[in-house]
Amino acid sequence: MLHLSKEDLDLDLFRSFLRKTNCADHVQDWEHLLTHWRLVDDGHPTVAGILLFGRWPQRHLPYAQIDAARFSGIDSSVDPTDRKDLIGSLLEVIEEAERFLHLHLTVSQGIRGFEPEAKPELPQEALREAIVNAVAHRDYTIPRPIRLFVFDDRIEIRSPGSPPGRVNRDIMRAGAHVMRNPWLYVRLSDAGLVARPGTGVRRMSKLVWDATRHRVEIEATDVEVLVKFPRKECVKVH
Repeated sequence: MLHLSKEDLDLDLFRSFLRKTNCADHVQDWEHLLTHWRLVDDGHPTVAGILLFGRWPQRHLPYAQIDAARFSGIDSSVDPTDRKDLIGSLLEVIEEAERFLHLHLTVSQGIRGFEPEAKPELPQEALREAIVNAVAHRDYTIPRPIRLFVFDDRIEIRSPGSPPGRVNRDIMRAGAHVMRNPWLYVRLSDAGLVARPGTGVRRMSKLVWDATRHRVEIEATDVEVLVKFPRKECVKVH
């Protein structure tokens, strides 16, 4: 628990979230809801509260961000051609990560019937699933950011800490669902950003396979979880 006050929460952002998720009509007591959702504990914002609705989350949790970088080539030892620290509330961080990927991935144009159709290099839903999983299930006791790297031949999403419980790569692929941060996960579910429990990794893998005939690679160690998307075409993005 962080020793902060409720003034460190952006209640306007909280109310906006309730309206967007159709929860506001059922709220009778804001204070009770904040406590019931474990956003506040004994009058102080929790980690989940600050991450989701803090006025400046990185002031109190400076590692709760995504460090995004675009590298020309296939090696991170060179200086990135673009980099950005993705900060803000958790929902803002997710949106910024999607924007960064959209900026640096290719979109081709096809024809469906008689209408032009945009064909993104990788399915947006699969990329979003990986980003949301990273922020929802990472270990927030480890003072390191999530890292999002775009290379010519792949995308890497590196999340600090080992998987929760005794989950490993094979168990993740089989659909096991162990939540490290359940109060974050439930709110992201309210926002429509997570799949049905136990289906996310399988759905992400299927989307990428159907679109590209490439497989998503997952590596899990005691240090981090790495999700790797091979790019459909190994081309430089200008």
